[in-house]
Amino acid sequence: MCRRMNIAFYVCALLASGMFSGAAYLPSDGEAPPGTAAERKAGGPFREMAKELNLSVEQIRRIEDNRRQHMEQGRRLMVDMMKNRDDLRRELAGIEPDMEKVMRIQQRIKSLLSEKEDSRLQGIMDLKKILTPEQFTAFNRKIEEQMRRRPPLRKMPPFEAPSGP
Repeated sequence: MCRRMNIAFYVCALLASGMFSGAAYLPSDGEAPPGTAAERKAGGPFREMAKELNLSVEQIRRIEDNRRQHMEQGRRLMVDMMKNRDDLRRELAGIEPDMEKVMRIQQRIKSLLSEKEDSRLQGIMDLKKILTPEQFTAFNRKIEEQMRRRPPLRKMPPFEAPSGP
């Protein structure tokens, strides 16, 4: 009997903690939680930054078009990159990989990485054409602030050779 009551108590405690912990993730005043898809759909940080930079309706439209175009290109590059990496993995998994084919695939991957960086730079240059010099300076300052607030990337610890014989 006592065992049943203990089990029932733990089940109730588990359910209650699940219900209360879920409330921590709910939006407070109708706003979407930061970093969520709902926030991005509602405009999220971009909407706030647009207000701070005092962007015109035309500037917002041009930035959104530019962003959409670069996102599509980025998706295409990522799909190509994943396909080439899969091809490389398959080729290397074979008993005797064709080194000529491996080098061709590796060259395509390098080319895609270069294209990705070119696209990133082009996006910045396009944004610079849309914004006034003052807005672009303020935009860069905001981006730097956001980067500082992000937690640092975890790095692998340095390799230490095993000691001993």
